[in-house]
Amino acid sequence: MRFKKIKEVITKFFYPDNLNQKKEQEIYNKAFQLRLVKNYISEILFKNIQQYKEYSKVDLIKELAPTISNPYLTQKDIEYAIVEVWTTYRNKIDLIKKNIEFKVQDKIIKKYYKNNSKVHNRGELRIFEVRKKSTKLSKVMSFLGRYGYVGIAKKIDNNLKDGKYKDDAKREVFYKTVSYFLNKYGEDRLLKLAFQKRFNTFNKYNRNQHQFSSLSFTTQSRIKHTIVNKNKNRDSKIDSFISIGGYKKDDKQTKKGISKKYQLDIPTKTDQAYHLNFNDYSKVYTMQFEENQLKRVNLTIEVEKSRPVANNIILKKPNRNQNKRVKSNKDKILGVDINIKHNLFATSDENIEIDYDRNLFNGFVKFLKKLDKREKDENGKTKKLGKKKNKAYQRWQNRVSNMVIESTVELIKQAKEKGYNHLVLEDLELMSKLRSNNQEFDINNGRLIKLLNLSSIKNRIINIAHKYQINISFIHPEYTSQTCNRCGSISRKNRKTQEEFRCIECGHIDNADFNSACNIRDRLLLDVLRVKFLNINNFSEYKTKDFKKESIKYILEGYLTIIRNAN
Repeated sequence: MRFKKIKEVITKFFYPDNLNQKKEQEIYNKAFQLRLVKNYISEILFKNIQQYKEYSKVDLIKELAPTISNPYLTQKDIEYAIVEVWTTYRNKIDLIKKNIEFKVQDKIIKKYYKNNSKVHNRGELRIFEVRKKSTKLSKVMSFLGRYGYVGIAKKIDNNLKDGKYKDDAKREVFYKTVSYFLNKYGEDRLLKLAFQKRFNTFNKYNRNQHQFSSLSFTTQSRIKHTIVNKNKNRDSKIDSFISIGGYKKDDKQTKKGISKKYQLDIPTKTDQAYHLNFNDYSKVYTMQFEENQLKRVNLTIEVEKSRPVANNIILKKPNRNQNKRVKSNKDKILGVDINIKHNLFATSDENIEIDYDRNLFNGFVKFLKKLDKREKDENGKTKKLGKKKNKAYQRWQNRVSNMVIESTVELIKQAKEKGYNHLVLEDLELMSKLRSNNQEFDINNGRLIKLLNLSSIKNRIINIAHKYQINISFIHPEYTSQTCNRCGSISRKNRKTQEEFRCIECGHIDNADFNSACNIRDRLLLDVLRVKFLNINNFSEYKTKDFKKESIKYILEGYLTIIRNAN
């Protein structure tokens, strides 16, 4: 196993200890003013999104910062508020640009009812899907819709004559294609269609202004000394202080009429093992509020970690023998099925299986069902939790979260003992979108995943695995339980019961969880599926590409056809 040293910025939490009311009010005042500023900036960007869509955060700060004046805020406070709003709208603009896409119809796929029912007969049309494809012209139109402007044809022609794209052959070919279609159909005609598509897409995805409701904020302290300091008074009960500048204690002003800003010291408890070296903390901090009360201060610190690098044994290009599994003596890969319906972790090694505390979780589900029956207010919305029920909910969440972490550590320990150094799991974030119902707990599986905290625990699983020198890769969860691991057939009928898998095509019989875990492993091992579905990072770990469920099935069925033709 090789290792690579990397520098990583991590967040550490500091909780206020005996913070007096005056200091808390000063922090609240700044948070309240910053929320007003953020919503003011949000209104400007919402109304003028076409104007600001190509602005960088530096450009936006230069334009908007001089127009905002607030006695409670420093220049850095305002700049960080602008960046936060810019990031929110930048994500929205990126989504809009992604959806400015031209495609042409490829084919229509019809699906029919396979069985008779009370409403429909076998053979009747159930749904039809219009599959679209990209052509050279549609790609050019998508480009013009996202980046086009009047005079673009002349600009591209000049760049091609000057040899600006010579160093990148693909880019040069693409711009020659753009130039060809602009000259063939005319710039005015193509830009008219492109601008109309851009206008419609912006209107579709930018209907509502983003409202900032949280008081939490991020800013930078301009003090010269370190932001975290030990209390020099040994007789004091206060352990340490977080010292930050830029807080207005009174109405005193400088000679130029600018409000004086002061340093604020927040008492906190520290642990040397957890909080590391105080001198290494960044001056950027985040005040995190919950229900209008300061909960904690988040600070970042740069640390050096040793990250395991998987042996480069998985071929990056498809093998000619499409259904050949790539084996290796160096990397031993374990498929892990997070099977919330039957157990927590089922694996492609029948000797490794980890379950969760079902009695504990059953109690949590019963508690939640009681909360779901809460009365509604005058507007028809469910009333908020009281303090007692909210604390009880937090206790249940902590118990469940700790139980899942313990199970995860146990899985990784057992995998290490068996000699595995690479785990393949379903993408937990994608799994939270599952809509099927869990019969044991009578609850939606997507909600069950959220209650077990599996989506948010993704990074924790990665960190635990790396500590044990094990790499982690993720695949799409779709159809892993319905696919036969022997012949590749996909059908709901393959899974007649929760425990047994019986293939309707080849007759293969296996434990359902074991079959799913093997499919998860093979999404990484099989050349065609790995290249189609996954991206590789610098540590030879894989993550999912962006695919719709229908597209995943289409690719899997195409792969099944290849296997059948090969046999």
